[in-house]
Amino acid sequence: MTAISWFARIVTSDGNPLIGQIVQLQLFDMKSGWRSIADATTASDGSVKGRADDGMADAKLAPMLRLVDVEAASAVLGGVPQLTASANEGTLTADFGEIVRIEQQAHFQLGHVAPKRLGRDTATIGGVAIPAAARVAVGARLAGVDGDTVGAATAATAATRIDADALVTRATVAERLATERERDLAALRGERDDVIARLADSENQLAALRAAAAAGAAGKSTDTIGLASSVISIGDFATQVGREIDGAQIALRTRGFSLGTISVNARALVDQGGKGITFPGQEDLKTVGGGLTDIGLQFNPSPVTETSGVQIPDIRQLTESAARRVLASVGLALDAHHGPPQINPDCAEGQAMLQAPKAGDSAARGSTVMAIFARSTT
Repeated sequence: MTAISWFARIVTSDGNPLIGQIVQLQLFDMKSGWRSIADATTASDGSVKGRADDGMADAKLAPMLRLVDVEAASAVLGGVPQLTASANEGTLTADFGEIVRIEQQAHFQLGHVAPKRLGRDTATIGGVAIPAAARVAVGARLAGVDGDTVGAATAATAATRIDADALVTRATVAERLATERERDLAALRGERDDVIARLADSENQLAALRAAAAAGAAGKSTDTIGLASSVISIGDFATQVGREIDGAQIALRTRGFSLGTISVNARALVDQGGKGITFPGQEDLKTVGGGLTDIGLQFNPSPVTETSGVQIPDIRQLTESAARRVLASVGLALDAHHGPPQINPDCAEGQAMLQAPKAGDSAARGSTVMAIFARSTT
């Protein structure tokens, strides 16, 4: 059961305290309707108070209460009190405020008297004083929460959200800057690794040519080293080198780079007609002596020109880090946002749900692709 402390002050229509008035506190339940739980008599200043139990076991909601004139059971003096609950003590305080006692004949005249209730605006329905503040904030009062407390809590929550949003924004900017730096470093590392790989391929090809020359020169005299089996025309040599340069140009184009003028200097044996050349191996160099000829070639690759841009890859259902790597590989940047996972239920937490522009479209190198990633629900 819940202990109810209740109080009110009753005055006449001219504002004088109503003395000696017997007042009954009634409670409404679903079985018996309105029932009396306490009686009290007004004092010399019109005040009346009392304490009673609601008679209900394990009550989970605040009861409906009203004050009734005992001398005229149908005369309801006041209803909708201001309720304050104390969860620790298991008590409920009902403040009916100041109530104007209306004459019997005026009970059912709507708005006949404008009663007062502790300085709050009130309205009268059938002789019952209904405070406006009680009508507006009845939900908060029944829950035992004062309107000012609700406002303060709301303001505190809003301030906390603003601080949290500011922290998230600063963290996002810092993360984006760090990601851009990492992307630039990754591009430079990739270019370096590509150049190293190209140099290694060139070394391997030169080694293969030297090995072929050495194999062809076995058992022959110094004057005819490799000429029968390893002779290559200067034109074929230039074509082969040009083909390698074109391959490097294509590889660099995907990263937004282009080769400039390239000079190739080589030393080889030239045949008597001046059209064929041979690259001797290390062992052959010991016997050739000063018979090598310097050969110089210069290449001017065509500059990279892109009119249609690059094709945007599909980054849906990729994590943010994976999406950045895929876009960076074709010269594009990622603009990451986060949203509720309901946008695309097929995506797991942290995966890209939407992207714009869509996959397959063309975009200029350096453009940004916006993607929305599934936010954590916890």
